[in-house]
Formats: sequence, structure tokens, C-alpha cells
Amino acid sequence: DTASAYAKARRDDGAHPADLRLDAMRPYCTPSPGVEGETTHTPPLLLFASDYDQIVSAVSFAAERGVPAAIVGGRDAPLCAELLKEHNIPVIINGVYPFPKRADSPHDEAYTLPARLHAAGVRFCISGADRDGNVRNLPYEAAMAARYGLDRDAAIRAITLTPAEILGVDGDYGSIEQGKSATLIVTTGDVLEITSNGELAWIDGREIELRSKQTELRDKYVEKYRQLGIIEE
Repeated sequence: DTASAYAKARRDDGAHPADLRLDAMRPYCTPSPGVEGETTHTPPLLLFASDYDQIVSAVSFAAERGVPAAIVGGRDAPLCAELLKEHNIPVIINGVYPFPKRADSPHDEAYTLPARLHAAGVRFCISGADRDGNVRNLPYEAAMAARYGLDRDAAIRAITLTPAEILGVDGDYGSIEQGKSATLIVTTGDVLEITSNGELAWIDGREIELRSKQTELRDKYVEKYRQLGIIEE
């Protein structure tokens, strides 16, 4: 309501003091009847909710305002499957490694969440855990989901095409197709296997340099021990 009032004030008075936080909400604020202005934006409003009550409230919030939304977290999302499908609200699973929430929860509660959502027909994708540094483990999050019941192809889709669809950028990203952005990686093996290494990467057709301080140190000492005859070429 505060964001809607702010959006209207900004429309009516260009000199109204700006608030960057509320400005970010303007695309999701439907204008009052008869007033020209912002309309519903394509990217979903990300609503962080894990408990059943939180998810129900988040869905109600989005439905009442007619804005596209996605649930981030979604631990209890399988309990709200019909509600989520009714309103076409997907779930962005915030990692599959968290500990069980409740004392009586099964030990694999988080591991099986993707498989349970898939079985229930709820759209979902898998995100990394809370910290940005964990994005490197994203393939292993999907691999864990595959180990605990999720179809392997669905696991790969959950970290490629489905997130692009949820964010509304699947016209350019998420899969390797003619006419799409050349954003892809080449690995030494199955992308879900921890033993596979990234060999090449492109973002929007631009090859990305994968060399780092760590790889330079590795190469330095590999060469040292090769010359000492400790390791073979």
C-alpha cells in the first residue's frame, strides 16, 4: 500500500522526493482507475517464504494485487501445491542442503523438496544457498536433488531453462537454441558430477577467461613436481 501511494505521488508530482526502495516497487503497483502509469512488470516479485502460513500469505498478497510472483525458499511448498498451481506461482528453492526445520521432520526433508514439487506439478528451480560464494556449488545442489528422487533431466532443467522461464528471460537464455544468446559452458564430463571440471565458458558470445590465482598456483606446482619426476606428464 505504501508503494502504491508512493507510485501515485510520483506520477502526479514529478518533484515528489524519490525513494530508491519504493522506486523498485513501482513496476508492480497497479495504477488507480483512470490514472495512467505503471503496470505489472514481467519479472516476478520475489517473496521469501518457507513456512506454510508464510507461503499462503505471500500467494494471497500477490493474488490480491494481481502481480506476478515467485516464492523463494518454499520448504513447505508441497503442502500448498494446489494453491501455487492455481495462481501459477513458481518456487525458487534456496538450496537443498539445509537442516530439517522441525524435530519430527525427516532427515532428507530438503533433499527431497525438488522431487516432491516435481511430482506435485509445481514449477520450481534450484538456486544456490544464501551466500553468493556458494553459487559454485549449484550443480551439486541439483545433483543431490537427483540423488533423492528428482529425474536427472529435470534436475538439469531446474538450474538452466526453468529459472530463465521464471524470470522471463527464456527467449534469450536457459537453453542452447538457434537465435538465443551464446551463454554456455563446456565441461569434462557430466555437469552434475563433482569430478567434472569447467573447460570453456561464454556469456553472450564472449569467451570468459577461467584462469585464476588458484589455477596458476596449481600449474606452477604441477610443473615443479613433473620436473622432479614425482608425477608423470
